[in-house]
Amino acid sequence: MIRAPRLSPLEQTIMYWLALNREWTAIATLQDDIVPGISRANLLEALESLVCRSLIETRVSHDEATSAIEYTQQPVIMEYVPDHFIQQLVAELLEGHVTVFSHYAILKTTVLDYIRDSQIRLILHPISEQLCQTVQHTNQQLEPYLRSLLSALRSAPEAAVGYGIGNFINQ
Repeated sequence: MIRAPRLSPLEQTIMYWLALNREWTAIATLQDDIVPGISRANLLEALESLVCRSLIETRVSHDEATSAIEYTQQPVIMEYVPDHFIQQLVAELLEGHVTVFSHYAILKTTVLDYIRDSQIRLILHPISEQLCQTVQHTNQQLEPYLRSLLSALRSAPEAAVGYGIGNFINQ
């Protein structure tokens, strides 16, 4: 992720999701998270590429009946990726676009409380702060601006909405 241009779009998507998940993540979870959906084969190929470049780590998780391979980011990468994600997302929102905003759940509801708290502190609040600072400098109010983006999102085709409406509610 340090040299982002070398990552394919799918690899970058995986890096963002691992940063948002903030813990070891199974392949099935990544496949469920990624919008629009991707094939398991493409996901495995991209994960292997990231492992080979030492951007992510793997482990085998065992529970009562099964075992699964899980992935997370190297600690130094985990610190960098959210900042890059926030910058990209804020820039997109300020341009009036919601593509990245719609493809990622900024605040996941199915995670443990400490992870949700981490998502709020490290991702949600910085997004809000950067938007407030930028919009304030342009003499716009943040709430009407976000409402106009939400209105545009609501009128978009269902496939384009993804996580967007939930992200607006959390903002």
